[in-house]
Amino acid sequence: MEPETPDKHGFPPMPQGDPTPASTRHADCQQITARPPIVWMTPGIPFARPIATPVFLPNAAPCLPGAPVETDRPLSPFRATVEIVAAIPLAIIGAIAGYSLAEGLDPTDERWLGIADSMGLGFGAVLACLLLVWLGGRRISSIGLTTRHWQLNLGIGIASLLGTWFMLMTLGGAIAVLFPYLLEEQSAAQKAIEASFPRLSLRQMFVLCLYIAVYEEIVFRGFLLTRLHALVRRWWLAVVIGAVLFGLLHLYEGWLAVGVVTVLGLIMGTLFAWRRSLVAPITMHLFHNFAMFMLLDFISKTWK
Repeated sequence: MEPETPDKHGFPPMPQGDPTPASTRHADCQQITARPPIVWMTPGIPFARPIATPVFLPNAAPCLPGAPVETDRPLSPFRATVEIVAAIPLAIIGAIAGYSLAEGLDPTDERWLGIADSMGLGFGAVLACLLLVWLGGRRISSIGLTTRHWQLNLGIGIASLLGTWFMLMTLGGAIAVLFPYLLEEQSAAQKAIEASFPRLSLRQMFVLCLYIAVYEEIVFRGFLLTRLHALVRRWWLAVVIGAVLFGLLHLYEGWLAVGVVTVLGLIMGTLFAWRRSLVAPITMHLFHNFAMFMLLDFISKTWK
């Protein structure tokens, strides 16, 4: 073995390797034991090797007894189908529970029973989605529940809503000229809303719109859209299917409303597929519904 030759500062040469692995991964908690690299100190400071420092990954799976192991593997079409079907019973149970609870309060206006039914349905559906995501070993960020870049996504949601309103007003003007008979559908949608919701204060409107926007976006964009993508393997096709289903659920408001809601579903689905976050779709959904409620409150003389 050749003798070690000191460098110009009189220090021995730096070791060429460390037989101890630089990191040790623990599968249970995804903990990394990181050893900082060996560094050479300035002359006069003795060399010392730092001890191992445990570093916990920010997105590591929690070490909970019995918790599913998190995975980033793509959903299989079979599992996606099973999860879509499995979410339906819990949503129905939530609707029944909400209606029964409101009925026990004996409201003076029966339309509150419909609101309670809808809110129970939403709560049950969201609970089912989160439970299925957890059982599948996936993070809630996989369905868009993340605060990453939330300020940017908030701005994108508002800008998208303004652009959508401009487009809808332009289309509305063209429809009024070419197909004036379709404007009768607008009054049908107004009557359907008035029959479903009692006249609300601004605070009640905002709270209701926020609840609807959050649960519908979690269910239809975050959960359903990702499962549809697992089935068809193309985002554009999943967005179209999801938007059509979302629009058909508003058939009670008439076919014009179905068309408008389908367009909104296309835009909100595109935002989710692009940003992988629900912040933009929820923002757009919330302020669109709130604006429509305020407009109806302003122009309607029959809403009670």
